[in-house]
Amino acid sequence: MALLMIILKALAYYAAIAAVALIILHWQEIASWFQSRQNLVKSDYDNIAFTLNRNLQQGSYTVVQGIFNKIQGEIIDAKQLTANQMDSTMNQFHANNDLVIYK
Repeated sequence: MALLMIILKALAYYAAIAAVALIILHWQEIASWFQSRQNLVKSDYDNIAFTLNRNLQQGSYTVVQGIFNKIQGEIIDAKQLTANQMDSTMNQFHANNDLVIYK
């Protein structure tokens, strides 16, 4: 829970998050973005990949995916996605937690 609070605080100060609107949020979209930023995670073990389901409103999902540095307490890179639906993989990842950390 502490990591979630740190990431939420960092998001509050991170004004330049790119926003993308989708009809269905597919895991492949998330995975592709993370793969293109592998060097950020591999270059510093304190950098972690995450997705955060920020706001689940009926019929609308807002997910922020990003790279977060645990020591500095700041987001290195992030993207916000809004969709009407999430695919089954994304639903499984976020079934029990708003914040998912990927290793």
